[in-house]
Amino acid sequence: MVTEEREPVPERHCFVAGAWRATGDVVEIRVPGITRVAALVHRAGPREVEEAIAGASAAFPAVR
Repeated sequence: MVTEEREPVPERHCFVAGAWRATGDVVEIRVPGITRVAALVHRAGPREVEEAIAGASAAFPAVR
């Protein structure tokens, strides 16, 4: 019997206000035509979006 070795599935976090964050809301990304999971991606929720907006606003105060 031949067993196929698979690489670990990469996990991608959200980049919010200068830091990578795990949100806990993970989505499996699959490539059409194969049955395995290609990546795990953390989905940004309302909290992460608000923090990203606040971080961007703080980074560019002169643009306002």
